[in-house]
Amino acid sequence: MKKLFFDSRLRSSDGEETSPSTRFPTSDSRFWQAEYKYKKCDAGFTLTEAIVVAIIIGVLSAIAAPSWVAFVDNRRLSIAQDQILRSLQAAQSNARRDKVTWQASFRENNGVAQWIVLPASTNPMAVTWQNLDAAIRIVDPIVNANDPDGTTLEFDPNNNLWRMQFNYRGEANSPLGKIAIATRNSGQRWSCVKVATLLGALQSASDENCLN
Repeated sequence: MKKLFFDSRLRSSDGEETSPSTRFPTSDSRFWQAEYKYKKCDAGFTLTEAIVVAIIIGVLSAIAAPSWVAFVDNRRLSIAQDQILRSLQAAQSNARRDKVTWQASFRENNGVAQWIVLPASTNPMAVTWQNLDAAIRIVDPIVNANDPDGTTLEFDPNNNLWRMQFNYRGEANSPLGKIAIATRNSGQRWSCVKVATLLGALQSASDENCLN
């Protein structure tokens, strides 16, 4: 039986042997040229894609911005409320320690809310005041005619300030009341610190709880 063999050698029309690679044109060069053109066209964004991305970023920013502003305002109010509470506590503690009347005073000076702790016998105009955050204001018609009566501490018209005094036992030596604050960007939230009892109990509150 004869064995059949496949001759992979190819011959040209004149009888000469040729290899498959020389007889048939290779596709390698065409492939790389096409891939280069594809990659070149695929680089970067089209104008339509850029517009879509810009619109998405704008929508997300519009949604997130109010929440971020509210978060920052709440943080500022919380810090300022804590400063006011600590100033009242310091006046009360110093009065017990020194066995004399001390006071915590608050005011708006050139658009800046300020506080100070000092003996009641000291001239409040002769000392350096501490500033609250620049975005914080005192809530009272004296500061803003449209404000409710948010701050009800005793008001000293001669020095244009609110004050709370404590006697040598740390008890309230002034009428009971509260100091209320809000942000200057017309935020709806506000906070306060109350001197709630004649014994000098202090309470922090927010929003509608500051109305009582």
